[in-house]
Amino acid sequence: MKDVVVVIVVQYAATLSPSFFECVRSVIESGGRLLVVDQASTGEAVERIKETIPSVTVIRNPRNTGFAAGANQAVRFLLSSPHSSCETIVFLDARTVADPKTIGALVQTLRECRGVGMVGPKWLSLYEEHALDESLHEQVASDRVFSLGVVRHAGGPFTHAGFGQTDTEEGGAHEATALHYGLLAVHASALGRIKLDDETYLDPWFLTTDVFIDAAWRFTRAGYGVECARDIEVHWPCGVFTRSRRRSIFRQLHDRTERSERALAIFNALCLPLMHVSMWRLVMEIPAAAWNLFRWKLFLLVFDRASLAVFWGLPRHLGWILRRRKALRAFDTKARDELET
Repeated sequence: MKDVVVVIVVQYAATLSPSFFECVRSVIESGGRLLVVDQASTGEAVERIKETIPSVTVIRNPRNTGFAAGANQAVRFLLSSPHSSCETIVFLDARTVADPKTIGALVQTLRECRGVGMVGPKWLSLYEEHALDESLHEQVASDRVFSLGVVRHAGGPFTHAGFGQTDTEEGGAHEATALHYGLLAVHASALGRIKLDDETYLDPWFLTTDVFIDAAWRFTRAGYGVECARDIEVHWPCGVFTRSRRRSIFRQLHDRTERSERALAIFNALCLPLMHVSMWRLVMEIPAAAWNLFRWKLFLLVFDRASLAVFWGLPRHLGWILRRRKALRAFDTKARDELET
């Protein structure tokens, strides 16, 4: 796998599953390379990758520009490098739980059909025992299919018809369900062919969410197929539960639904009648309260100085007058007494 490059975009406080290192190590031991785009992550994922795989290439960004921008930055770096011999680019998410041979199987599937632009595995949902459990890849608690992938059938040119469906201009609809960006093998030549401009190899929505039918539409419009290796299964963490509550996924979903319905019933029984009763008063009292507040603020602004004169200056002035009159009366009394004597 000397011409295979694994790209991982690290955001926020990302955590790494044990199977991530198993998959990457299998590529590195076969001669492949690892490229990490650090989107101003706050965790220790990048440092852990550098300690485990010293040959990794890290692109550090001062701020998080999003998963799509990071993926385009990695593709631009790989395809523009004069010393790069990249033929296959694998986008791998750190939370992917897969067998160490999964990437090799996807690359082999991609090489067997040169008309396919990208290929992904079948995804199953996974409930983790613990986020840092070493045996995480063995603790699959569900067989519910999370995403099957996009499958292109023979037919006319494709047109974008939204998530979950891709129609042709001629010949009716074709099967097309969601591909998962957590693990995806892409032909570098296909990326170069659908290059939009000097800065963008795919549209801004590529690899932004769990579904990116628009990227599949780009590949098919460029003449490449998009397929899913249905015999390759990987898992995606969907939550955490403790060992004391290990039950089937269907029982957990059933209990969760019951709790949600019970909470909604309590809310409807208690809150909605109060809302209906007080709604009219609320609507009528808000303008009145606003007008009263405005009048009071207006009074303070206009009559502030007058209020100081009336409630503070006038009593002080009256007190001075009374004290002056009392002093004058005492002086008159004293003068009268002196004249009489």
